[in-house]
Amino acid sequence: MERVITSLLETDAYKFSMGQAIYHQFSDYKTTWDFKCRNTDVHFTPEMVNEIKNQIKLYCELRFKEDELEYLHNIKWIKGSYVDFLRLWKPRYEDFEISDNAECGLAIETKGTWLNTSMYEIPTLAIVNEVYFRMAYDYEDLMDSFRERLTAKVKKLESGAYELEPY
Repeated sequence: MERVITSLLETDAYKFSMGQAIYHQFSDYKTTWDFKCRNTDVHFTPEMVNEIKNQIKLYCELRFKEDELEYLHNIKWIKGSYVDFLRLWKPRYEDFEISDNAECGLAIETKGTWLNTSMYEIPTLAIVNEVYFRMAYDYEDLMDSFRERLTAKVKKLESGAYELEPY
């Protein structure tokens, strides 16, 4: 299976904003972050759990590239000292505990500094979601279904039969 996360920039801007605040004010705080699957109809197979482990290992091999750091440095509210920190920062697989010991078949916990665990959330959720859907569904069938539903909605909209609900 191809790599899910290809860059450490694959997160949201809030994580960099929050990470900068944590770096400058709370760098020694220790935290735990747990994955919780709220969908009762979702179950992760042992193969999915193994692939999630492999994908998180691949994520932990990533480092910020200079052009990515330059991009961050050009954002007004990101300080150079935080960008310099990110030049050295790397995800640590040792911070993750991943098992099938949960009702849904997947348990993920990260422990460590708040600085690290906060950066793991978005990539981990992306990995879990992508692995689940790649392994549980046929993408072509999903895309065909989405296209059919979209086409039907467009036709209704064009004919005036589709009404938008007021806020």
